[in-house]
Amino acid sequence: MGNGCLKWLLLNALLLCQVAMALDIDGLRVLKDRYEAVNSPAVLKAAAEDALADGELLILDMYLGKYHLGSILGIKDGNSAKLSLADISRALDFPIEVTLDPITATGWVRAEENRFSIVESDPGFNLNFEGKTVPIPLEALALEDDLYISSQLLDSWFALRSRYDFRKLRIDIETLKPIPLEQKLARQQRAQQSRSDLNTARFPTEPHDYQQLSTPLLDIQLSTTSTRDETKANLSMLGANDLSYLNVQYFLALNEQGEVNNARLLAERLDPQGSLPGNATAITFGDIYSSKPSPLSTSLEGIGLRLHNFPLNHQFGNEVELSGSVQPGWDVEVYRNNLLIDSQLDIQSGEYRFQQLPLLYGANNIEIVLYGPQGQIERRYDSYFVGAATGGRGRIYYDFSINDQGQRLIEETNNSVRQGLTFSALGRADLTDWFSVNVGARQLSESEFTDYNQEAWGTRTSLLGVAMLQTDSLREQGGSYEDHYQFTTGMDGQSLNVSYRDKQVIDNGTPTLTREIWQLRLNGYSKGDRTQSWEQSFEYIDENSVSYGRYTNQFGWSLNDHYFSHQLILQNNPVIDTNASGEFNWQTYWQQVFSRFSVGYDLSPHSAFTSWAIDLNSNLSPTTSMKANYTDNLALDVQQGYISLGWRPSALSVSARLGKHSQNGVFAALYAQTSIGKTPQSNLFTSNRSLVNRGSVAVRVFHDKNNNQIYDADDQMLPGVLVKSIQQPTRAQTDENGVAVLASIATFDATDIEVDTGTIADLFLMPGRESLSVSPRPGAIQLIDMPMVTIGEIEGFINKRNNSGKLQNAAYVPISVYDESNQLVTTTMSEFDGYYLVSDIKPGRYRIEIDSDYLSQHNLLGTSHIEKIVTQQNPLVSGANFILREPMSAKRFATTIGRFKSLASLKLYWQIQQRQVDQALVQNWFYTSAENANEHLLHLSHHDTESAAQERCQQITNLDSKLTCEVTEVTLQ
Repeated sequence: MGNGCLKWLLLNALLLCQVAMALDIDGLRVLKDRYEAVNSPAVLKAAAEDALADGELLILDMYLGKYHLGSILGIKDGNSAKLSLADISRALDFPIEVTLDPITATGWVRAEENRFSIVESDPGFNLNFEGKTVPIPLEALALEDDLYISSQLLDSWFALRSRYDFRKLRIDIETLKPIPLEQKLARQQRAQQSRSDLNTARFPTEPHDYQQLSTPLLDIQLSTTSTRDETKANLSMLGANDLSYLNVQYFLALNEQGEVNNARLLAERLDPQGSLPGNATAITFGDIYSSKPSPLSTSLEGIGLRLHNFPLNHQFGNEVELSGSVQPGWDVEVYRNNLLIDSQLDIQSGEYRFQQLPLLYGANNIEIVLYGPQGQIERRYDSYFVGAATGGRGRIYYDFSINDQGQRLIEETNNSVRQGLTFSALGRADLTDWFSVNVGARQLSESEFTDYNQEAWGTRTSLLGVAMLQTDSLREQGGSYEDHYQFTTGMDGQSLNVSYRDKQVIDNGTPTLTREIWQLRLNGYSKGDRTQSWEQSFEYIDENSVSYGRYTNQFGWSLNDHYFSHQLILQNNPVIDTNASGEFNWQTYWQQVFSRFSVGYDLSPHSAFTSWAIDLNSNLSPTTSMKANYTDNLALDVQQGYISLGWRPSALSVSARLGKHSQNGVFAALYAQTSIGKTPQSNLFTSNRSLVNRGSVAVRVFHDKNNNQIYDADDQMLPGVLVKSIQQPTRAQTDENGVAVLASIATFDATDIEVDTGTIADLFLMPGRESLSVSPRPGAIQLIDMPMVTIGEIEGFINKRNNSGKLQNAAYVPISVYDESNQLVTTTMSEFDGYYLVSDIKPGRYRIEIDSDYLSQHNLLGTSHIEKIVTQQNPLVSGANFILREPMSAKRFATTIGRFKSLASLKLYWQIQQRQVDQALVQNWFYTSAENANEHLLHLSHHDTESAAQERCQQITNLDSKLTCEVTEVTLQ
C-alpha cells in the first residue's frame, strides 16, 4: 500500500476516534459490526444482514455466473436492495440513460424496438415498457445521488433472478431471458479458448538480431561402455553461437583413441519474414543437406551452400521433412495426430532426419519425442496444414544448393567416398489461387555419376476448394524414373488419400527394380479432444512381376495418463513367410513411473509372439531417477536387460548402467551430460537440458532509477525475482547480478515473458514497461531488459458545492486516468468522503478525468480533468482535487420570435433572418428546447420582469414588422 493509502487510513482513523469520543460511540460499534459481518466467514447470513442497517449505501459486486459485471451502488432494503438504475443498466449493457433534473430514464432493453422509459407523473412515476404504461410504487424508489429502484421491480422488468450475499457484498443474477451481454461474453470466451488452443503470445515480440560474435552454447556428452571383450569411450560436443551475423553450429564425436567418428560444421541465417538477399528465408553454408528437385528425391549431404525462400519448416504438398540435432545414443519417435508414424533408434550421427513423412488433408499436429540414454524424455511440437489452396496467386518460390557430395569440412575416420559437385534446384510458381507448378533439376559434375542427373516436374490443383490433386514426375539420365499421382480430401478430421506410384530403377542399363503401387488411405481422429486416431491403408503392389495386396491398420488412443497404439499388417506377399503380423504398444504414467511396453506377434501362417519389451522410468527424488529395460527378441532368441541410476541436478546429468546381453554377456556403462552457456553479462550457467537445439533468453531485472528503459551504471540489479515464460512454461530466478536464464525454449514460437512482481523484495517497485514476447532462435541467447520503477500514486478529494455555497463530499464519483498517449490506464471511484486514490501507476504525465456521463446524469458543472506528473523522486502526488457545483438557475422572461419542430429548422430560419433584420437584434440570441425535445424556441433576449420583456417585444416588431414576438418564461443556468 502506498504512502497515500497509509495517510488516508490514519486521517480517517483519527477522525473516527474524535467523532466517537465527542458524539456517540454507537456509530463506531455499528461500523465494527458491519465489517465483522462482511469479513468473517463464520458469521451467519442472517447476522450479516442484521449488521447492515436498512437505508445504508453499499457498493455491491454483481456476477452473472462466473463473469464479474462490475460494482454497482445499492441501498440496503430488507433482504435485498434498491439498486442504481444507471449502474445496473451499465452492468447489463442496456443502453438506458438516466437524468436527475428532471428525473427521467430512456433507452431500450435486449432489442432496440423494446423501448424503456420512466417519466414523472402526478403524484409519482410511470414506467413505459413492452407497450404498457404502469405506475411505479413510491416505496420502491429512492432518490439520492441517483435513481434507485427495488431489486424486485428490476427483476420483473428485466427478467432476472437475483441472490444477495451481504456478507460478501455480492449479487448473483440469473437471466430468465437471454440478453445480448451473455452472447458477447460467450463470444469473448470462445475467442479466449481459441487463443489458448493456439497458445498464442499476446504481447509485442522483441526482435532478436544476429550478432557479429556471441558467446557459445555447448552440449557435452561423455559415455564409456565396458563388456567382457572391450571397453569403449566416446566424447561428443554439440555447440552453437553467432559469428559474422550467422549462427554457427558444430558437432564433434571422438572415440577412445581421440579419432573423429563424426563431425559436422555449418553456418546459417534464418529469417521467417524473408528479408535476406533474394527474399530468402534461409541461407546455409558448410556441411549441408542439398535441395530436393522433387518430393520424390532425397537430400544429399556434403560441403556446400543452400539458399531458399520457402517458409521455414514448410511442407511440399502432403509430405514433410523433419530434422534436428541430437546427441549420440538417443531414440526419436514421430507422432502425427497422436499416431506413431516413424522412429529412429540409437542415433550416432548427431542428427535425426525423417524424409517424405506423409501428411493428412487438414490439420497435422506433429510431436517429436526424444528418449535419452539416461532416461531423459524431451518433446518437440510443430503443426502443418494441408489444404486445397496455394500460397497465393503470383508467388514464386525457389530452393537452390551446390555441394560436394560425400565430403565434410572436418575429415572423419569413416568418411564416405567423394562423388563430386552436385547442383540441385527447385522452383515453384503459384499461378492462381488453385493451381501451382514446380520444376527441378539435379546435376552431378563427375562423369561417372551423370546417370544420376535428375529432371523433375509436378503440379498442385485445388478441386473446388475441398480437395487437391497432386502430380510428380522424376527422371534420371540413366533411365530410372518415378511417377506419383495422388488425390486427397478431408472433412471434420477425416482424410482420404488415393494414390498411384510407378517406379523403375536402372543400373548400368539393367532394370533392378520395377514397382507399381495403388494405395487407398483413410485417416481420422475423434472430434473434440482428438484422443483417438486411426489409419487404414489398402495397397496393391506389383514389384518385379510379383503381385500382392497389403492391408495396414493403425490405431492410437490417449486416455488420461495412458497411450495405447496397435498396428496390424495383412499381406499375401509370396516372398516373405509372414502373412499377418502386428505390434501393440502401451505407454503410461502410474505412481510416478513412466512405462513403455510393447509386444510383437505373428498370426499367419503360425500364431506366435515374436518380441516383447518393457521400459520403466521413475523419479526417485527431484534429482535422482531409475530406469529399467528388458527386451526379448523371440524370433532370434536374443535377450537384453539393464538397470540404470541417474542423478540430474540442474547443472548436469549423470547415470550408470549395468546389464546383460544373452550373447555378449555382462556390460556396464557410464553416461554424463551437461550444457554450458554464457550470458552477455559474462554469467556462466549450466543446464541438464540441451541448449543448442533450443532457444534461451537471459532476462535482466533492475531498478531503472531514471526511467529511461535502459540499464545504466547506477541502476540497481534485483536478485531473487521470479521470471516466467507463459506459452512455454519455464521459470527461473534472477541471480545476484539480476539475470534469470530461461533455458531450452522452443524456437521460432513466440512466448510472453513476465516478471512475478510478488517476488520483488521492494514492495514499491513495478514493471516500467509493458510485457513483451520473444521468439527464440536455436543456439543463441537473447538478452532482454525488464526495468522496474517506483510505484506512483495520485490522490485527491472531490467536493460538490451546492447553490447555497456549501461544500459537500462527492461520494462514489467514477474517475478515469489517461496517459500521455491518451490511453486509458485505470479507473477508480471516490470514497464516501470524496477521497480517491489512483495507485500502481508508472512515472509519467497523467490526466485524471471525471466520467462525463456522471456529470451529465447528475447535472454537475466544474473542472472535469486535472493533469499531474508522477516521478520516481516524487511518486506520491497529492492535491489533485476537484470542485464540482450544481448549476445556478434563475427564472427569466424571454422574447420569443418562433417555435420549431426541429433544431435544424430553427437554425436554418435564423440563418436567413439574421441577414435581414437590424443587427441590434441579433447580438444576444439563444434558443431553448422542451423537455421532450419535440419543440424548440428561438429567443432574442431575456429580462428580469415580464413588462421589460413585453417592452422589448414591441421594439422588435417596430424594427421589423415581419417578425412576431411573444414573451415566454424560461429557466437559465
